[in-house]
Amino acid sequence: MRPDGPPDRSQAPGCGSHRVTNRNEAPGCGSHRVTNRNEAPGCGSHRVTNRNEAPGCGGVGSDIGVREGVPVFHVVLVEPEIPGNAGAAIRLSATTGAHLHLVRPLGFDLEDSKLRRAGLDYHDLARTTVHDDVEALWADLAVRGAGRAYALTASATRLYTDVAYAPGDVLLFGRESVGLAEDVLADPRVSDRLRIPMLPQRRSLNASNAVAVVVHEAWRQHGFAGAAPEARG
Repeated sequence: MRPDGPPDRSQAPGCGSHRVTNRNEAPGCGSHRVTNRNEAPGCGSHRVTNRNEAPGCGGVGSDIGVREGVPVFHVVLVEPEIPGNAGAAIRLSATTGAHLHLVRPLGFDLEDSKLRRAGLDYHDLARTTVHDDVEALWADLAVRGAGRAYALTASATRLYTDVAYAPGDVLLFGRESVGLAEDVLADPRVSDRLRIPMLPQRRSLNASNAVAVVVHEAWRQHGFAGAAPEARG
């Protein structure tokens, strides 16, 4: 997801990151931020997509739960391993209004052809933030005023349909191979653990399928607000 414009060398006080701006973005928008790994504490998150933000938005703190009439849910993939799943999640972000968060280490490069192929031409319509680690994620979500955080895990007893989701809620998904780490599941910032029902002796759903199932349930509870009108034949 290579930014379009030349870099803007100006930096925020205390941050060791520099912004790469989009030629078409509105003044004051903070999209396409690329960070320096030696940056100051609290600056470990950066934006990689979204070229169509309204003026004055785009930085940390711009999510208030509803955006242009669409409830915003935060979808978090912690240490995803498969580029195709991340690409599908990017496409889902573009089609549902969800804000996608990817937590390093990633099992792929953001320019991976499989990631871009799975995301089709939706990359520029998605809202994606990459975080250096889980703590950077939590710090970013706190500044954004995110809501409750739900960890999706096969070991949970509560079904994902048992929750009344609110705009701004956070949905956490783990690695394809092992799921969420125990320290993430046990984090006090996680409000509850949820599961998606399956037949017996089945270990897990495909990660991108699981994300789609939960995001659409959350959006359904809000009447699919902001969705395109019904197509007429």
